[in-house]
Amino acid sequence: MRKEVEIIAHPDVWADKYAHLGNGYRFTNIPFQRQELEKLGANFNLTPEPTRITDSIMTTGEVPMVTDFEKLEPDLYFVRTASGFQLDVQRLGLCHCTGLPATAIIAQAFGNKFFFNNAGTTINLA
Repeated sequence: MRKEVEIIAHPDVWADKYAHLGNGYRFTNIPFQRQELEKLGANFNLTPEPTRITDSIMTTGEVPMVTDFEKLEPDLYFVRTASGFQLDVQRLGLCHCTGLPATAIIAQAFGNKFFFNNAGTTINLA
C-alpha cells in the first residue's frame, strides 16, 4: 500500500455512465474498481455536500441542474477571502470531460490563468 490519499467525490462516482456517440453509446465509467484503488491508498470521501479541503478552499458540493439544457456538472471551488468565500480564479485547470470546444473558449477567456489539468498534473496551493 502507498501513502493514503483522500479522494473527495460525489456518491454517484461509481454509478454506470454512458456517453452518447452519434447513434450509439459508450461505457464511460472509471476504469478501475473501488477496492483496487483503496488497496493503492485511495480513501474515498463520498458526499454531495460542500467539503472543506483546506482552511481557505472548499468545494461547492453538488450543483443541481435546474434547466433542460444543462448537461455538465461543474466542479467549482470557492476560496475564502477577508470578505468570505468567493469564486477567486487564480488558475483554472480543465480536463478531457469538459470537451475540447468548451475548453478552447474557456482557455481564451482565462488567458494565462488557464492550464490543462490532465492526469498527473500537480499544482502548488501555497
